[in-house]
Amino acid sequence: MPITTVNGSQFGDEGKGKIVDLLAEHFDLGVRPTAGDNAGHTVVANGKTVKMRLAPSAIVAGTPVIIGDDVMINPFTLAKEIEDLKGAGVDVDNLLTVSTNTHLVLPYHVYLDELNEVGETPIGTTKRGIGPAFADKVNRKGMRMEEFVSPEILKKRLEQLTERVNRMAVALGGDKEFYAQELYEQLAPAADILRPYVGPSAQKIHKALAEGQEVLIEGAQGSLNDLVFGTYPYVTSSRPIVGGLLAGAGVGPKHVERVIGVMKPYQTRVGIGPIVGEMFGEEADLIVRRGNEYGTVTGRARRVMACDLVALKHTSELNGTTAFALTKLDVLDESPKIKLVTGYIVDGKKADLFPTNLDYAKVKEEYTIIDGWNTPTSHIRDYDKLPKQVKELVNIIEQFTNVAVAIVSVGADREATIVRHPEMVLPKRALAAYQK
Repeated sequence: MPITTVNGSQFGDEGKGKIVDLLAEHFDLGVRPTAGDNAGHTVVANGKTVKMRLAPSAIVAGTPVIIGDDVMINPFTLAKEIEDLKGAGVDVDNLLTVSTNTHLVLPYHVYLDELNEVGETPIGTTKRGIGPAFADKVNRKGMRMEEFVSPEILKKRLEQLTERVNRMAVALGGDKEFYAQELYEQLAPAADILRPYVGPSAQKIHKALAEGQEVLIEGAQGSLNDLVFGTYPYVTSSRPIVGGLLAGAGVGPKHVERVIGVMKPYQTRVGIGPIVGEMFGEEADLIVRRGNEYGTVTGRARRVMACDLVALKHTSELNGTTAFALTKLDVLDESPKIKLVTGYIVDGKKADLFPTNLDYAKVKEEYTIIDGWNTPTSHIRDYDKLPKQVKELVNIIEQFTNVAVAIVSVGADREATIVRHPEMVLPKRALAAYQK
């Protein structure tokens, strides 16, 4: 069973990019199967900071990667990202494959997204056009990558689509028109850049699995933003849970050996929507400042919450999580108290099960509060040398969720990491050589 998945256990921004970068060198293939450039990953390796929105984070470690079938690709974003990765010394030409089945986010999708957010009930999207592009996909009006990189087909499809798009824009109160030839001239250079990377992806993954290669599948965003199980309608248009990742990669569950859920010792969320355990004032400001909690894509300050163990247990059950990677522990080095949500009260009654979507918005939280450690942790590389309060925090997380914390990250750099249980996160072949 040579598949390992890494996905977000909270509302996103958990630090998945760092964990993928940490593990990637031990894998033969990395796959990013869902979402679009509304999700951002930041990787710090060898002193270099690399920000990506579409390419799998594993590429920075020199691992061959695939942008899978259910990803929404803004061609301008990916073309620029390829250029940036090459500038950072990444051998993109020999490492990247883009699935023929990926759909395109085109300029009119971005415009429609902006119009949707002007209304009385905005969702708080990143306005990257992802939602309208997914809507076109479901309505069978989308454009796939294999069409996009064929000049004749691209021009024909744009001619077919622009009339419909202009009608939709008018209905939403827009006054901008799109013309097929103008769009073609804008898009053709990006199509030329992407063309060499495009090919079938699921078949490539199946071949790797048949040969016993180790495959690392990385998610984007977080499980609480899932289109079905998240706080609808304030959710993403894709499926960040593991079931969605497997579908987007085109593989079945029999191959999965490890499911690593990434989490922070607090939570954050960008934009509107119901949350539990929100922090305000100095308590929140300290975390935003120390954690640099601003959206990679939007630049917006993130809303800050206490770590919600009730929700964490729920998402671990949705995902079948086998181990947690706890990130950004050092952000709490100056926090005098650490709050954990360990109970929900809905309409005056204790909720025994994770509440329905409507009830989630009414939750009154119950806390477990522990003392902070008030000492730096970013230099520590041995779990036994961490403050006792950190170990108490980890113990509470493990007991509440029944999932082990296998990785503890104490800084942004790849090296600022403690791997407690390498056998839970690494292929067997990597264990002998792994230096704890």
